Amino acid sequence: MISIRKATLADVQSIIILATTIWNEVYSNIISKAQIDYMLEARYNEYRIKSEIESEDNVYFMAFSESEFVGFAHVGLLDEDTSYLHKIYFLSNLRGKGLGKMILSEVVNFAKTNKSTSLVLNVNRANPALGFYEKMGFETIESVDETIGGGFFVNDYVMEKLIS
Repeated sequence: MISIRKATLADVQSIIILATTIWNEVYSNIISKAQIDYMLEARYNEYRIKSEIESEDNVYFMAFSESEFVGFAHVGLLDEDTSYLHKIYFLSNLRGKGLGKMILSEVVNFAKTNKSTSLVLNVNRANPALGFYEKMGFETIESVDETIGGGFFVNDYVMEKLIS
């Protein structure tokens, strides 16, 4: 049985551990190990996740299969009309089983509750999740190449889903 709940401060270390596992798996064929480590330290450090969880404009949704923590999503407000999907990750053995759709439903509900008219995300152009996003109604609106520090850069698509 799958369950989804909002993260609390007690969940920070679990999120960091799962993110590290998933990032090393998903991105090892896309970006260098050095960039993976850099991005994990920048985006999944304890201070940052705690401050995001404590923010009224952000929510982490955690997915559990039985009692095992298997994935998460992080959504926040970008501006008064737009919510931003920062992260959505699942263990590889559970991808393709409807979990992404379930947690994305929670993300869309967050956007609707906050009167957002669109949900936006960035995704690496080589990420296999592109097909999932398209299937869920996201459309590519821009291609970006951005410097992220540490001598690294990202090659992303910006995708948008209109919220009705």
